Amino acid sequence: NIKLYCTISITDGENIAKQSANAKVGVIGGLSILGTTGFVKPVSSSAYIDSVKAEIEFVKANEYETLVLTLGNSAFCEAKKKFEEEQIVEIGNFVYDALEIAKQNEIKKTVFMCGIGKMTKVAQGFKNTHNRFGVIDFETLREDIKNSLYVEVDSTKSVTVKGLMEQLNKEAFHNMIIEKANKTIKNWFENTDIKVEVI
Repeated sequence: NIKLYCTISITDGENIAKQSANAKVGVIGGLSILGTTGFVKPVSSSAYIDSVKAEIEFVKANEYETLVLTLGNSAFCEAKKKFEEEQIVEIGNFVYDALEIAKQNEIKKTVFMCGIGKMTKVAQGFKNTHNRFGVIDFETLREDIKNSLYVEVDSTKSVTVKGLMEQLNKEAFHNMIIEKANKTIKNWFENTDIKVEVI
């Protein structure tokens, strides 16, 4: 019998690790080797939510005053300008689930950041912003704009929120969506300190 010994390592792993979320979950000084490739991708909703849960629990355990939840790379990059990366959690489209986990962990203050399109879906009551759960109701949005901003818009001229916004004052429209999204979230989670921001 021949005994074989080997060492598995990653060249420059300590520096590469700084680009990952390892530090958030306690892997310090290098990269963990997982499976046969070293890459792990959540393959189910529950796996993704579990990873979000682990990061939120990290924020709680490290006593950050504010938890920051982001949808998309743009929101994540914007959040890094205001907050430490360790307190920012990317939540995919799982808005309600992430906020529920934050509540379960008794997070005192949460900031939720995303673009205007996704925030419009939250304002309309979508708990998950993935397209398979539905699309923005532009007729309802047009009525909201009419009732709140006193502007008649032609929703047939654009199939996107950003396109529709070109007919409006951007700041006023953002404020309307923020107000409605805040109201929606308050209906989901009473007595919670959650602030929404549109990037």
